[in-house]
Amino acid sequence: MNLNEFIAEFTEFAELEENYPGNENLSDFDEWDSMTAMMLIGFCSERLKKNITGEDLENLKTYEEIFNHVNG
Repeated sequence: MNLNEFIAEFTEFAELEENYPGNENLSDFDEWDSMTAMMLIGFCSERLKKNITGEDLENLKTYEEIFNHVNG
């Protein structure tokens, strides 16, 4: 899975309206909130079999950073 596939699959999983660019700060988008962050944790666990924590998300600000973290 590449970054664009990661974004597209998560967007579908979370039922978000848009695919945001991988290098933009997610907190700048109206749809990004604590519920979306929880959905991202669930997505990584269910679909990618990777664990990511709320603390991780405090430090990871973009899809690209999150993607690199779970694939690192």
